[in-house]
Amino acid sequence: MFHLFSKKKKTGEPFLFRIEDTFVMKNGDCVLAGEVTQGSIHVEDEVQYLDAKGNEVRKVRIGGIEYGREGLRETAALNPGGTYGSHYGILIKGHSKEEFEIDGSLRA
Repeated sequence: MFHLFSKKKKTGEPFLFRIEDTFVMKNGDCVLAGEVTQGSIHVEDEVQYLDAKGNEVRKVRIGGIEYGREGLRETAALNPGGTYGSHYGILIKGHSKEEFEIDGSLRA
């Protein structure tokens, strides 16, 4: 298995998000659930999707970010409470869940 991730979270590095699960919304858009291991992004940022082997597949735009049940404008390696455990849902509009692999990643 290809690993881009380390156990230590980095806040001053470029954004990196590990995909742990994928969901489909009623309108067909995709939500990626996973962990931000370093950096941060904002809604409307464009990021690169990498498959589970680390190959660049496509660029996608962040349509929304959710932490718990709270909608956010940005993510960070530290969660909004300032502690580690930064699991988010990231909305990717115009793409289906089948286009993303578990253990794939998003990076800026």
